[in-house]
Amino acid sequence: MTKLKDTNNISDILNGIDSDIIINGQVIGKSIIVLEEEVELTKEMIPSRRKEFLSGRTCARLCLQTLGFYKYPLLMHTNNRAPYWPEPCVGSITHSNRYCMAAAALKENFLGLGIDIEQLNAVTSDILPYIATKNEMTKLQLESWDWQTVVFSIKEAIYKCVNPITGVYFDFLDVEIEFLSNFEFRCNVKFLNSPFNYVQGYYFKNPFIIAIAFIPALTREN
Repeated sequence: MTKLKDTNNISDILNGIDSDIIINGQVIGKSIIVLEEEVELTKEMIPSRRKEFLSGRTCARLCLQTLGFYKYPLLMHTNNRAPYWPEPCVGSITHSNRYCMAAAALKENFLGLGIDIEQLNAVTSDILPYIATKNEMTKLQLESWDWQTVVFSIKEAIYKCVNPITGVYFDFLDVEIEFLSNFEFRCNVKFLNSPFNYVQGYYFKNPFIIAIAFIPALTREN
């Protein structure tokens, strides 16, 4: 598995992930490649939200095309508005103020997959008690660069990885992150059973904070 690094080049970010995870990212509104059914979902959206939504679907479409799915519309669940992915796939879409990304993979390799992107310094230190455990707070005291946004982004990615496949709601403080070397992390999610409670992933920064969380399939060859 390729290790991620601190980088200022967004293309390095997109190409530095596990080869079984397909990632695409673009500036919001740069290009739109969507299906008619997806456009239909935006009829009541304000223009800025419409552009954001269709840009995210474009990133997802390009990921799916790489996996061999060319004409599958990404519609929305009525309960949480999350996208319906093709049955053989897992995936996730994320937006910042001006950038969007999507990640997709085959279920034969990953049970769950989540991605999150945040602007640098998007999270202020006053909300730390609501998102970070005591052990994570100790780690925060040793770091000087926007660590609160990293914790927030990782936990957002973990939720997007786990919730779609379990249907279980959990809070930021129900997750404790163990930070490893090479910008890797792993964590346990309280009250969930194996294999859904054990999540791995990567985080990195510049020009954004980005987190990727995943649960490898039990049959996946490392």
